[in-house]
Amino acid sequence: MSDGQLAGAASAGAGSGQMGGACDMAARVQEALRRDPLVHASIGGFAGKAIKVWDGDWVWMPGDIGQGLTAVRQAMEWEIAYSPKACRAAPMHGLVVFSLVEPRGSVRLVVGQNDWRWSDMAIARSTVQGSALSKP
Repeated sequence: MSDGQLAGAASAGAGSGQMGGACDMAARVQEALRRDPLVHASIGGFAGKAIKVWDGDWVWMPGDIGQGLTAVRQAMEWEIAYSPKACRAAPMHGLVVFSLVEPRGSVRLVVGQNDWRWSDMAIARSTVQGSALSKP
């Protein structure tokens, strides 16, 4: 993603939290990404880039065996799943950027769409549409 596409995006720790900072999900997720060695191994080849990994569904990456860079997706899903329910349900608007520092340079991971909730990232779009979850 270009700097122009990221203009106006929220970043972790920049006041994107709800409820007096107790639910700063961007900071929580960024910290989980930063401490996960599998995440660092999966993003090593993207130094200096901003990569959109979720835009309502997890984005396929060249060379990855799963969606949204598998290790990144799993780290995010776990952190979101074990966050307080009120935090997961917080309404979000637009993009959120996570910054990770690698030996070769910084990597920015981007998530978001127009209107979404953190809990949306834990449910794949294809799972909801056309499955038992969407049937009465």
